[in-house]
Amino acid sequence: RDSQPLEAKAACPTQAVFLLTLPMSDSPAQGSFFYPNTSDDPDRTDVLRNKFGIETHSELRIEEYRATAFRMAEIAEGDGPQG
Repeated sequence: RDSQPLEAKAACPTQAVFLLTLPMSDSPAQGSFFYPNTSDDPDRTDVLRNKFGIETHSELRIEEYRATAFRMAEIAEGDGPQG
């Protein structure tokens, strides 16, 4: 299997960003973060799994904007984080 070692890059001595490269595989991982690509339609390719169950980029974008606007309205009304 191809794999690369763990790398550390530091912007300053107290701060480091670690990049981990895992072994490459030809098969999709079980429990993938993406819905399976079952179509050649680019709108249905590499769509993140989501709580809405939406499997197209265009529909997911609309629902994400709707949910964000709703939450922003809640926060503006005082239902935001306390503390």
